[in-house]
Amino acid sequence: MVDMDRLQEKETEHRALEQAALAEFLASKGISAAAETPSEPAQEEIGPAQADV
Repeated sequence: MVDMDRLQEKETEHRALEQAALAEFLASKGISAAAETPSEPAQEEIGPAQADV
């Protein structure tokens, strides 16, 4: 069985490494990445919407 928490942790880590690599590349070219890279990726919920009871 797939451990979804571990999978999500790995995906988050992968995104952080991608962003760091992109920021390093842009910095080496003299480009600021502050406006282009969100600090907190948007979280999407999968499945039916649940109403607060």
